[in-house]
Amino acid sequence: MRVVLIRSIEVRIAGSGSLNFAVYSDIPGGAMALRSTDALAPTAAERAVRINLPGTIRGQLFQFKVSGTGSGRIEGIRALIRVLDPTAVFDWRWVDVPVKTTPIGYTDVEFALKKTNLLYADIEFPVERTSIRFTDIEIPLQGPPVEPIWVDIPVDA
Repeated sequence: MRVVLIRSIEVRIAGSGSLNFAVYSDIPGGAMALRSTDALAPTAAERAVRINLPGTIRGQLFQFKVSGTGSGRIEGIRALIRVLDPTAVFDWRWVDVPVKTTPIGYTDVEFALKKTNLLYADIEFPVERTSIRFTDIEIPLQGPPVEPIWVDIPVDA
């Protein structure tokens, strides 16, 4: 596998809430690790958002994750890459990143949660108040001895 540099990512997105875009790669270290994270502002209409990465991110394997509090629709992702290969004849170029499409039969899922009653009210917990005649009490604790008692413990040499 060749090592690739990524300088910038473009996400075509429409979303109703705050979304985060995370980039993972396997270099350095050989294990997938978070390399960059950026916030994507909510937008009603589809638009392209360019994310300029801090420096360049290297890797042979990459993973992009979108998460957040709202919902969003990703129409496409592309990355500005350069292959680190002395025999390569191209410089920086944009490549499309495969995005899994949502199945046609997709529907929202209703959770079986009871709705809050319109007559909602706070509930008092039955905890007795501390008495007005509250007083400190003395607990008889034995303190350390004035002279420590030394004990010889046999130790294997």
